Amino acid sequence: MCRWTAVWRLTHSVSRARLTDMIAFPPTWPTAVAHPPRYRWHKYWGRKPHNVVASLFDHHLPQPGRVLDLFCGSGVAATEALILGHQALAVDLNPTAIGILTQTAAAPAVAAMDAAMARIAGRIAEDCQGLYASVCRGCGAEVVLACVIWA
Repeated sequence: MCRWTAVWRLTHSVSRARLTDMIAFPPTWPTAVAHPPRYRWHKYWGRKPHNVVASLFDHHLPQPGRVLDLFCGSGVAATEALILGHQALAVDLNPTAIGILTQTAAAPAVAAMDAAMARIAGRIAEDCQGLYASVCRGCGAEVVLACVIWA
């Protein structure tokens, strides 16, 4: 019988018993810290503290474990489970939430991003240089401003 099944049966058979009295939580709770960049690209309203979720998974799940994230929202629990090497199944009715989770949990395609940025830079280079064109006061040559210091 798994630990969670035991807790479920115990809480339903003992009156006035509290779930927190029956589950051994970590001796010290981690303090929530700022989200890393993988979670800051969106403004989903219900993000959970990633380090607290990861700490609970480290403390309670066998390796490898399975996480069922019902009403996953932006998917902090599912993403942290995947990062820690667990399996995760995330469910939400909101397609935006699933889209955010899919993008957050996916490994970034760095080479594809670099190639796309190079293509964009090539397409807009001439237009951008025109915005920063000036004439040198000393020699009268046309220059592209890289830095301006106002004195």
